[in-house]
Amino acid sequence: MTQNILINACKAIIEDGRFYLSKISPEIYAQPLELFSGSSLGQHTRHWIEFLQCLIDPSIMESGLCYDKRKRDLTLETIPAKALNALDTIENKLEGMPPLDKIVLTSEMANGTEVQLPTSIGRELWFVVEHAVHHLALIKIGLKVSYPDWELPQHFGVATSTLKHQSKALSIK
Repeated sequence: MTQNILINACKAIIEDGRFYLSKISPEIYAQPLELFSGSSLGQHTRHWIEFLQCLIDPSIMESGLCYDKRKRDLTLETIPAKALNALDTIENKLEGMPPLDKIVLTSEMANGTEVQLPTSIGRELWFVVEHAVHHLALIKIGLKVSYPDWELPQHFGVATSTLKHQSKALSIK
């Protein structure tokens, strides 16, 4: 049950990605934005997609999970259609995720020390969803600069907890 909730949250993020990826031109997608200190909408998109790709990789059950050593596919940041294809692949593999099993997360600290932490697929599913929301919030700002006339869904780039808080605040008024 919990895994289905997490997978559905992940699918909702994928839908948000599809929303702008299906409309954006490759030129705008790959354009460095001063607002982002020279990074692009595509670079932010590649980043959150690659975190999802790490998590759906079946090898994490044996070798563990390491976002730091993810494959960086630069075509994901320059070709919106390639990013859309990656989202389709991710969504198809989500259903085959193992149950909320325990895995090991490896991360490299700033001083070069590698640490290993126990985690679970469920915990990491939630992390990649929240991580994607953070990048979607940045993408939302970039889209508003690049396409000021675009209408984005109200929930786009907003954390679930913030949406709940806003809903409660509105009901109190």
